[in-house]
Amino acid sequence: MGPILGGVIGATIGWRWIFWFLSIVSGLCLLLIILTLPETARNIVGNGSIVPSPLYRLPITDIMGNSQVRTDGPNSEVARRILDRNYRITAKSHNLPVDKVRGDNLLTFPVKKARLRSASLPTVIAAVTFMGYGWSLHCHAPLQHLSIPLVLQFLLGLSVQMCFNINNTLLIDINHRTPATAQAASNIIRCALAAIAVAVLEDVIGGVGIGWTFTLLGFGALGSGVLYWMDRRWGIGWRTASHEGHETEEVMDIADEEEKSRRTAEQEGCDVNGSMNAGAMK
Repeated sequence: MGPILGGVIGATIGWRWIFWFLSIVSGLCLLLIILTLPETARNIVGNGSIVPSPLYRLPITDIMGNSQVRTDGPNSEVARRILDRNYRITAKSHNLPVDKVRGDNLLTFPVKKARLRSASLPTVIAAVTFMGYGWSLHCHAPLQHLSIPLVLQFLLGLSVQMCFNINNTLLIDINHRTPATAQAASNIIRCALAAIAVAVLEDVIGGVGIGWTFTLLGFGALGSGVLYWMDRRWGIGWRTASHEGHETEEVMDIADEEEKSRRTAEQEGCDVNGSMNAGAMK
């Protein structure tokens, strides 16, 4: 919808209002995040079973209770279901149990194979739609029609967002102790590369044409698919070697989280029994 809304706003009230519109929408998104996004820091809530202190509790939680507030969009929900399915399939193929309460030990679980299992299809779709989009703009009427680049943009955004969801999930899995730091580092690299691409894009289009420019981008997307394959093939060995010096610390952290979860469960059980006894005395 971005290209459509941007074109309408730019043609009616001016291009400056495109940035005002983005500022307003991003401000509303920030407000929704503050009000509805639950605390996920493992040093505060563990694996999700520890109730955070009022300082870290959402305002909406006090109204709706301690139930999880879902803020997923349609694409994120589809990606979540696919990733969960791949996780279960990978665990079953390696005869590993899935602990939904305490969580699995991701140091021994083949998490890269699980997360990257479905990365090939959206990568290929993104590459093909990159090329198709460029040549749809390159061709002249009657071959070019407004609906063709719009449909290709939709498919491109869908497939690229799917790849983002897979990458971000894997990034958090392998950096579960410092997920915010890993995500911030990823965003810096991604935005820096995007800025470089935008800076040289106009010159490349002027040199080889828009069709061949997006063809090159499509081959770049296919190249990322090769990196996915390499990570699935050798990523476990790379990760094991990089964590040899930190394995003891990781195991201790997992044990601490399990102990916190056990104490929380015992405390909740005591609170329930105490309430029942008080009710019986009344």
